[in-house]
Amino acid sequence: MSRQLSEFLKNSPSAIAIKDLGGHFSQVNPAWCALLGKAAADVIGRTNAEVFPNGPAQGWLRAQDNKVVGEAAPVVGEAEIQAGDGTLRRISSVRYPLLDKNGKATHIASISTDITQARNAEERLRQTHRLEAIGQLTGGVAHDFNNLLTVAQGNLELLEMSLSDEGQRKRLDAAIRAIKRGGSLTQQLLSFARKQTLAPMSISIAEAVNQIGTMISRVLRENIVLHVDIANDLPHIHADPAQLESALLNLALNAQDAMPRGGDLTLRAYRDSVRNDLVKLSVSDTGTGIPKDILGRVLEPFFTTKKVGEGSGLGLSMVYGFVQQSGGDLDIQSDLGRGTQIVLSMPVASTPLAREELDKPFLAGKGRVLFVEDDPDLREMAEQMIRALGYIVEAVPDAEIAAQRLVQETPYDILLTDLVLPGQTSGRQLAEFAQGIRPDLHIVITSGYADSILKAEGDLPAGSLFLPKPFRMAALSQVLGHETA
Repeated sequence: MSRQLSEFLKNSPSAIAIKDLGGHFSQVNPAWCALLGKAAADVIGRTNAEVFPNGPAQGWLRAQDNKVVGEAAPVVGEAEIQAGDGTLRRISSVRYPLLDKNGKATHIASISTDITQARNAEERLRQTHRLEAIGQLTGGVAHDFNNLLTVAQGNLELLEMSLSDEGQRKRLDAAIRAIKRGGSLTQQLLSFARKQTLAPMSISIAEAVNQIGTMISRVLRENIVLHVDIANDLPHIHADPAQLESALLNLALNAQDAMPRGGDLTLRAYRDSVRNDLVKLSVSDTGTGIPKDILGRVLEPFFTTKKVGEGSGLGLSMVYGFVQQSGGDLDIQSDLGRGTQIVLSMPVASTPLAREELDKPFLAGKGRVLFVEDDPDLREMAEQMIRALGYIVEAVPDAEIAAQRLVQETPYDILLTDLVLPGQTSGRQLAEFAQGIRPDLHIVITSGYADSILKAEGDLPAGSLFLPKPFRMAALSQVLGHETA
């Protein structure tokens, strides 16, 4: 090796290595040593297999070297290589032959770059896009399914009012309970799609984690040891307490499943070291870990490695949706045979959230309702429910017909409209039009999506009330009678 080349290697900021045609390293510069965490004395004279004995890339490195010599031309590629500290790093390299005066290759030179962070960022972006696409599909399916459940549930409730036979009532109650379970399923799907209804408030994280820890300890197997670690002086967080409890319980039960022979489960709450507006909640186990090839899929709804009947695959996706909708984030780190850590980053509460509760009892109605719903079965069912509550009701299928009714002299007291309507006018636009010509009109918006999402997207007019689907007669009674009773 010439002195000039040696000086160049020594001073170059690029990570450069040179090998002879037998695959032995003959020269590595300081930048290469720093990049791979290897000392030059431990590399010179050794082959790829000796320098990277535990890495997955020996075959690839050998093939790249052979290709450079065979084609006498540069070759570009990338692979995972185990660095000196044991970590796997994604390395991109350009290999090219060093030729003698006769044009014959005598050595192979490579310039390497660590692209681990870039590739990880790309993978996170791909995963986010994939989850967003799945979330849109899931949210749409759940929304339509809520319409079907509303029709079934409403008709059963109307039928219940006319039944006197106790045996038939029991069958009817069983059907209504089944519909409730179907509603819970759609809420889980909407949770993943970040379109569920949340009731966020200011929560003392220390109290919440202690209470949840006590509850978790009661459901864990005896061979699981629970550790609870809560930092001092943690601020309140802004979240739905019931959903937070459900999320942590889901994570704890998943951790237990990953430790069939027992182990340690650790629940921690601590302040984010970088951002003061976040508090972190972590659930860690010492279980089997998650294989790398499926780690990117575990947040997808219905994806599960459990046997049929042992899990729906909605647990982690529900947690992910809840955290995202709450303004936080979720991160998963896992090593096979060493365990998994899932970290929830939750927003700090600025002030307690005042949330109006519609807790009025079942109300008999009075007044005239204009009801707008394009689904004919749902329209007919809800029209009967509204009439059964004591209201005079006129039901129409779209916003255009509703607008015509509103400009007439009919004394409507309430506008109840679905958010998504056929044609060019949405339920929100219809409500705004109604407010403009009849400021005293009581407006209720109904949808299979969540009010928090709709408010964020500007779909709920100021002063309107929200009725989520599927709705029961009691809930319909409360929102219709909120201003008129």
